[in-house]
Amino acid sequence: HKHEVLFDWKRPIADGQLLNVGAKYNNNFIHSYDGQWLDDFEFNNSEFRHRTQTAGVYAGYSLKTKAIEANAHVEYDYTRMQEKNLHDVIPQARFAYQINSQNTLTASYAMRIIRPTLQYLYDNKVMGPYTLEYGNKNLEGTHVNRMALAYALKTKKVDFTTTVSHINVTDGFNAIWMDVDNIRVYTWGNEGVRKAIEITPEVLWRAAERTKLKAAFTALWDERIAYPIDLFNPNWGFTGRAGLEQQLPFDIQLNLSAMVSKGNTVDVYSHEGLSYTFGGNLERPFLNNKLTVSLAYEYKKLPVIEITQGTYMGSVYTRHHNPNTVKVTLTYQF
Repeated sequence: HKHEVLFDWKRPIADGQLLNVGAKYNNNFIHSYDGQWLDDFEFNNSEFRHRTQTAGVYAGYSLKTKAIEANAHVEYDYTRMQEKNLHDVIPQARFAYQINSQNTLTASYAMRIIRPTLQYLYDNKVMGPYTLEYGNKNLEGTHVNRMALAYALKTKKVDFTTTVSHINVTDGFNAIWMDVDNIRVYTWGNEGVRKAIEITPEVLWRAAERTKLKAAFTALWDERIAYPIDLFNPNWGFTGRAGLEQQLPFDIQLNLSAMVSKGNTVDVYSHEGLSYTFGGNLERPFLNNKLTVSLAYEYKKLPVIEITQGTYMGSVYTRHHNPNTVKVTLTYQF
């Protein structure tokens, strides 16, 4: 169960200036069962309950002139979880300078918190021939700090953007592994450190009145560190994306997309092998745009996980799945 209450107030305080203040409350409650796998059968033998409550207040200020856009935002969160009291200050800031009608420079900083999901909290044991897994109900959130510089060029035919980002994490979720009597036992902690640099050029080409082409490529240097066990896993990875938007006769919209990636880090022990996805969809409105019918197809190859640290080294397949997906969607707007 997830419940959220939000109060948000905005007020102009001068020409091009805006003040924003607010408060929020979140109540997340998980109620599930403790599942154990024994001899290829699942047994539910106990209940699992976990509640997280967060109350927060925030304030923001924004400024907009002919050449400058700037905003700053700070939020304070109080979280009660498993009888723990957590205090977080979450700042964000952005500054953009428009050099002329076509060129813009932007600098930004943002912190965000990733709360642990059921995978990390679940107070259970997953038992296989050689594995025991325990959740950790005392996990705190992960604080992700991101600083970025961006350059944007906008012309009649082409939009081009290049972004360079630095990512720093000091309390990430990390697996803690132990080998006991030839059985691997692991749980989760908040000792994960991440240092990453990401470079992403993107381009949008309006090739014709009804045709758009998109492409993006991300090069990522990503190092995961576990200081308590003296493990370091630096790695290069990349992700490439491309897409086509084409308006066809009879109001039919065609969208094609493809993505390929390799080497992106999973954790301090491993990174992903090659994966790729491609597909497309046809979409057409009916009944004066009230009804939309969409037919989509996707092929997805999941990556192999390459384990390069620890006592076991090799490749592990993520899971078996059907790589083909066909979906028909009908949307009606009243």
